[in-house]
Amino acid sequence: MDTIPGPGSSLGKLFHLMGSVYPPVLALARAHCLPVLDLCNTFDFRNHGLYECQIEPSDLGGRLIAELIAHAVAAESRAPAPQSRIYARPPGTAAVAAAANDGAAPWAVRDHASS
Repeated sequence: MDTIPGPGSSLGKLFHLMGSVYPPVLALARAHCLPVLDLCNTFDFRNHGLYECQIEPSDLGGRLIAELIAHAVAAESRAPAPQSRIYARPPGTAAVAAAANDGAAPWAVRDHASS
């Protein structure tokens, strides 16, 4: 991706692409009150133990996905009213966080190393 014209790093270009692809998906989820598992903000791209062949989830990555699914299913079954929510477990945290998918803030890949 370093050969793609324009300023920025390859990682920055990937994050920019994701930032343009995700909003329509989130809008569709919002329209149908669907939960969203935010794997981009759950997986730490610097943690190679989460991946096989740089993209497929490893056993550890699979367990993280299963944890996120279990949390979302349990939370959605207790939810008082249908609403689209985004579920993520930010890298370095032990708890899954849920946020309303209300479109109030633009979605982005967070750099948890700097926060």
